[in-house]
Order: sequence, then structure tokens, then C-alpha cells
Amino acid sequence: MKENNKVDVEELKKSIVEGEDMERCIGLYYFLNYTNEYIIKHAYEILQLDKDFYELSRSYAITVIGQQGTRKDIPVLMEEYLDIEGKYSKDEENYLNSLLPKRHVMDSIEMINYHTML
Repeated sequence: MKENNKVDVEELKKSIVEGEDMERCIGLYYFLNYTNEYIIKHAYEILQLDKDFYELSRSYAITVIGQQGTRKDIPVLMEEYLDIEGKYSKDEENYLNSLLPKRHVMDSIEMINYHTML
């Protein structure tokens, strides 16, 4: 925020591209909820980042794809789902850790199916 309580949009755009995990997530959140800007390109860029270090922003990028994506984005989301399944299925003790991320991906796929049917 600037001194006059206005949001610095350019700084938020910069944080989506160059920021740490939480900064990227906040930027995606702002643009998805408070603007009409199409940010799916940035979401795809975030999905290319390290899966362990950028876990939170990757999760929100999946939400962005679910809300702004089309049916052609579903294979990308399914690939994320299978990556999560593969990551956690190796260690059975961590199976419960995979339920929320997998559910999140499935919700995004359902969002795409819902808004493309309308």
C-alpha cells in the first residue's frame, strides 16, 4: 500500500512475477478478487516454479486457473493432481497431507466445468 491507503497495483504486479511465495499469493488474490484483469498467464508461470518452495502461491494459481480457465486447462490441472498423488503416495504416513491439495485441484476442475457450461 502507498501512504494514502491506495493499493500500488504496479508493485503487486511486480510481486507476482518476482516476489516470495506469500507475496505472489497476495498479488494473485488481489487481481483475482478486486480487478477484472486476466491473470491466468501469471498463474501458469507460478506453476513452473519449485513445488516445495512456492506451495502456497502454486495453490492459489490453481484457483486462478479454475476461475479464469477453459476446458483446455483441465489437463494441466490433472497433471498437478497426479504430481500431488505421486509425491505423497510414496510415503503412506503423509497420505492425509495430500487430501486438501488434491481436493483443491478437483474444485478448480469443477469450476471450469461449471462456468464453461453456462
